[in-house]
Amino acid sequence: MELGQLCFGNPTERFALDRETLSERFHDFLERIGLSIYGTSRWGKTFDTGSDHYATFRNDTFAIRPYYWGECTCGCNEEIGQPHSDDCALMLPNFEHFPSGLKVTWYKYALRGAFSNQELSDGEFNGIFASCLDSLGPDFDTGKPKTDISGEVLSVSSRNFARFVTLKTSTGQVRLHMSGTKPGTDLLVAGRKVAIATREGRPLPSIVFVEPVVEHSH
Repeated sequence: MELGQLCFGNPTERFALDRETLSERFHDFLERIGLSIYGTSRWGKTFDTGSDHYATFRNDTFAIRPYYWGECTCGCNEEIGQPHSDDCALMLPNFEHFPSGLKVTWYKYALRGAFSNQELSDGEFNGIFASCLDSLGPDFDTGKPKTDISGEVLSVSSRNFARFVTLKTSTGQVRLHMSGTKPGTDLLVAGRKVAIATREGRPLPSIVFVEPVVEHSH
């Protein structure tokens, strides 16, 4: 356990989890749901979590709750050793799998300083991940915008931490205003092929892929 977590972190479960072994799979799992490693939405979608106000995702199989940075919500008196109630925001697990009863807490982001209430094997964790993904169903929507522009990059210019990209598409040239901090914008150079997703035509689109233009000989 990290010193900061020991001194200032929220209460944890009993069994320490191996971050190196599980974090990559868990982060991939969160991405499949449309969540970041902090448990927040990657694409701005708000999921219906019912009365679970601290969750960013919840269904009948599992729930995800970001690390809680606030104060006690149950009104207990810690100075005299009064315990927090189970529904206090400080006590809620960050990941909860309802069929197995598994509860996982972490520090700041997924699986950093993580503890669980059960000691499970690697295979059992894989089974839980599979159970969660199966519960989403084939039509689950993460909120990720769909690709709606593709073409060859003709020119790229920068101004005030933004990039202006001119694309040659099948229907003509398109000029896009892109955030310079978005992943992949450093790959935007003339002579590459790119697919870009926008959300309802708004600016600051997301790059789906960038690759060199392949010239075909005739």
